[in-house]
Order: sequence, then structure tokens, then C-alpha cells
Amino acid sequence: MRKLLSVIILAFFAVSCSMAPKKKDLAKEQKAPEKFSSQINSVTQDEVSPYKWWERFNDETLNELVEKTIVNNLDIMLAISRVNLMDSQFGVARRLRFPMLSAKAGGSYGRAPAVSFSNGQMGYAPKTTDSYTLNLGLSFELDIWGRLKSQEKSVIANLLATKEDLQTVYLSIISQTIILYNDLRELQEVKKYDTDLFEIAKELYGFSKQKYESGMSSLTELEQSSQQLESAEAALNSSSSDLKKKINSLLVLIGEYPKGFLETGVGELPENYDPIPAGLPASILKNRPDIKAAEFKVEAARQDIGAARADLFPKISITGLLGYLNVMEFTKLFTSDFLTASAGADVSYSIAGLSKYAVVDQKFVLYQQAQLNYKKTVLNAFREVEDALLTLENADIQKNSVEKRLISMEKIYQTARTRYEKGVYSYPALLELKKNIISMKKLNLTITKGAILSRVQLHRALGGNWIEKEKKEK
Repeated sequence: MRKLLSVIILAFFAVSCSMAPKKKDLAKEQKAPEKFSSQINSVTQDEVSPYKWWERFNDETLNELVEKTIVNNLDIMLAISRVNLMDSQFGVARRLRFPMLSAKAGGSYGRAPAVSFSNGQMGYAPKTTDSYTLNLGLSFELDIWGRLKSQEKSVIANLLATKEDLQTVYLSIISQTIILYNDLRELQEVKKYDTDLFEIAKELYGFSKQKYESGMSSLTELEQSSQQLESAEAALNSSSSDLKKKINSLLVLIGEYPKGFLETGVGELPENYDPIPAGLPASILKNRPDIKAAEFKVEAARQDIGAARADLFPKISITGLLGYLNVMEFTKLFTSDFLTASAGADVSYSIAGLSKYAVVDQKFVLYQQAQLNYKKTVLNAFREVEDALLTLENADIQKNSVEKRLISMEKIYQTARTRYEKGVYSYPALLELKKNIISMKKLNLTITKGAILSRVQLHRALGGNWIEKEKKEK
């Protein structure tokens, strides 16, 4: 009995080695630049990508929509279910490293004729027999080569990667919500401008028709005016249709059925936001969820190599049995006379050695692919941040240019209006100036929304770990 317990305890605490390749410092090997292109003051991550980063847009309606999206979006729910699935797989892999226990109890009752002697004569009489068994079995694989340990670490790394993928889904869906919300705000204003342009086109067509009927203009001019009216009406119908489609898309994103309207209204596009600090350190990207996920996948592939290498060696298992067998009376079931105990070791090895070497080679290739994917992810992260910064800078330049042109056009319009009131400027010409101003305002609207989208893309490119922070606060 003592020997059996000693074998079990020694087996349980046996130290396994690891046959995985030496871990690499991926960040150092990448040799990424320390800063991005912009050269202003250096900032910290909390200044750029804080917890609940969408609140930087200072819009309560947007905040409500994002919170709704987080709770109700189906893509987020699916991503959470994938994390739960990986979590259960981790539980399975972890249990393989612990002893496997089994228990068995049984009883039997028998009745059969038996030879008997009575008064010197042989005869037969029925005889009953009882038998009871109770045993506890144990089996445990000695993880001397580290196969089970590497498998467990691989599952852990994949679980962590899946959790980071969840963060990426959150960032993506929240970004889509903000983008659709601002598309909606833009289209609301575009529809107003298109309505004004349609009304101006109707007035201009009325003037052209009067001139044609009085013989002061040609049919060609009237046709041109009619085409402009039709074009303005088509633009108005298009903006109205696009507005409804955007509302439907936003409603589906927040987990509601399309119904053509929102319960909460949306305001106009803001003209200005707090400036985004520049001079961003490259290390700010280390918390991007897709980069962290790629790094965990590299670790999982490394551990897979260790498990495949360890599988080249024999598997050694310790088995034990402790119990009471063939007890004839239930009351004597737990007496030492019927106690049985045994311990042993099994060594098994598959002769398919060549195929196992091929598996090791395959795991090395997958490991190399995971490292390449990590490098690609980091490069893409730098590109996204650089593109967002450049777009923001370009949007500021464009916006300043358009605003200067608008100021100039407004001055021209006011001068023309004064001349019209004095009777020295025609009303149709004044309407044309007004139409040009509205068209320029539409262009300014597009640039403003582009700047907002670039800001969203910058926040998304810089990542964030707000979900974990939320859990810690709770």
C-alpha cells in the first residue's frame, strides 16, 4: 500500500521538460521605428485611446448608440461565444495533465443446484451465492517529454488570442457604429441642401420657361434648365433613399429590425473636435488587439512544435488499483482480508515514426507562418496609423481652403444681392450664385465627415483595452 502511494505521488509531481523552440522577442526582431511621421509633443496612450474612446466625440446620442451596440450586436455575441468555446477547450486540455480516476462497484446473486449429503445419501439441493466488489482505479501519464504541458500552453495561447480577437471585433463594430452615425448626420444635411438646390432649380426653370415663351431665349436653353431640374430632383430622391438605407444599417448594427426611423434624433456634423495630439510613440501600438492576438498565435505555434517533438518519444503511464474483490458477505466488504492493491507502468510507442517527423516539420512551417503574420500585422498597424494621420492633416488643409472659398463666395453673393436690390443684377444670376454656395457647403460637409472618419480610424488603429478596464472597475 505504501509503495503504491509512493509511486502515485512521485508520478504526480514529476517535472516535465519542454521541447519547444526558444522563445523569441518579436518586438525587437521587428525593428520598428520609435515614432510615427508627425513631429510634435510625445503623448501617452491614455491621451489618445482612452477607456470608452468614443466619448471623445462629445455626443450623448452617439454614446447611447454605442452602448446599445455593445449589448445587442450579433457579431459581438458570436465573438464572445468563440471565446467561451476556447475556454472550454482549455479545460479539457488542462484535465489531461491530472490523474484519471475511475470507480467501480458491483454485486451479484446466484442460485444453482449443489451436491448434498443427508443420512449417508447423496442428493441435490439449491444453493445461493453472493459476491460483492468495490475498486478504485487510477491512471496517469508521466509527462516527461512535456507533450501535455506544451499542448496546454498552446491552448492557453490560442485562448488569449481569441480574447484579443474579441477586442478587435469590439473595436470594429464600435467604429462601424460611429461611421454609420456620422454618415446619417451627413445625409440629413445633404438632404436639406439638395432640397434647397431643387427649389432653386425649379425657380430657374420657371424663369427659363417665361423667357422662352416670350421669345427671349431658345429651346436649347429651356431644355438645359429642364435637365438641371431633373438632375436636382434625382439628387434629392437619391439622398432621401440613402438616408433611409443608412438608418436601416445602423438599426441592424445595434440589434434592431429596420423600421425607417430612429427613436433618438441626430444632430448636425460638428465643425471641430479637440485636436488629436501628434508625435505618437510607436510603442503605443503594443496594446493593439490584433498585434497581441498575432503574438499569442506565434506562442501557440511554438508550443505545438514542443508537443509534436515530445510525441516522438514513448508514452509512459502509471496505473494503480485499490479495492475489495469477491467478498461473499456485504458486511465484510471493507475488511482487510479482501483488500487488493496493485500498481504498474505501461510504455507505449507508435511505430509510425516517419509520419511523426513529418508532423514536426509541418509545425515548424506553421510557426514560421505565424511569425510572418505577426510582422505583417505590425506593418499594417503602422500603415493604418500613418494613413489616418495623413488624412487628418489633408482634411485640415482642404477644410481651410474650402472655408476661404466659402467666405469669398459669400462676399460675392452679398455684393450681387445688393446690386439686385438696386435693380442692376438679375435674379436668375443671383440664384446661380446661391446654388454654387450650397454646392460648396456640400463639399465642406464631405470633407468634415472625412476628417471624422479619419479620427475614428486613428482611434481604431491605435487599439485600446477598454473591456478589461471595465471589468477591473467593476
